[in-house]
Amino acid sequence: FGSTLVPRLWLQQLELAGSSEKFMSEANMAALGFLVQSPTRANPAGFPVGFTVHADKQGREWAGLGCAACHTGEVDFKGTRMRIDGGQSLIDFDAFEGAVIDALARTSADEARFARFADALGTPADKRPALRTEMNALRDKLSARHQLNASPVPYGRGRLDAFGQIFNSVAVEFLGIPANKRVPDAPVSYPVMWDASHLDLVQWNGSAPNAGPGPLLQNVTTALAVYGSLDVSGHDGLEGFPSSVDFSKLGNIQDWFYKLRAPAWPEAVLGTLDKPAMARGAKLYASECSSCHAL
Repeated sequence: FGSTLVPRLWLQQLELAGSSEKFMSEANMAALGFLVQSPTRANPAGFPVGFTVHADKQGREWAGLGCAACHTGEVDFKGTRMRIDGGQSLIDFDAFEGAVIDALARTSADEARFARFADALGTPADKRPALRTEMNALRDKLSARHQLNASPVPYGRGRLDAFGQIFNSVAVEFLGIPANKRVPDAPVSYPVMWDASHLDLVQWNGSAPNAGPGPLLQNVTTALAVYGSLDVSGHDGLEGFPSSVDFSKLGNIQDWFYKLRAPAWPEAVLGTLDKPAMARGAKLYASECSSCHAL
């Protein structure tokens, strides 16, 4: 939906700050909580679940993150992996962002590492100073964002104060008003998504109306916060503001979202359900629980 974290070719060639291992190696991605995948026709780079590729107006491909990065779960039961669309991710978002910044910084500062990187990209010698300058600029941009969202409360795996980070991206970074900064120190688990499109209000605090343009507003601000770009300077807003947000793809995502359903219990893997126990539980839920948990 318009996430522009790092140029795709860069991400594929970046090395971890502490070794010559590729940043996007399966071992590193799994350690950060991402669901690794083999290459496919739609995903020739073999990026993990939730990574996206977005072409800017100049045709340059950028790697970023989409909805599935935070809202896809997986259960491994006796060697059988079960993917859960709309489930809860266990990625460590803060550690991932910090690791990208460290990788960019170390690549720029280490001559041998930078030479390997530039060689892999096929960058001629006379273009390498410009490459390093661009890399440093991206490092500084991401580092400023990382510091803007620094929190004394460690997020860890599977949790994020997305609401706080969205606020800082829009109210501080894009509007250019440092005084608006708020510490995003309320990390919560990534919610499951299959019921969200049918609720009147969303977000853990019930602060976001889900009718009319509500979903579009939520998704646009999310796209901006997840490494999107926006330019409000010199524009009055009457014709909109230049941004990386892909409204067409946001529409597709919203259409698919309404069709998302809770996963069925996989009896072939996890065993058959106890129907009499389920019936007793349904009565108990109706009498003791539904008053607080009814949709």
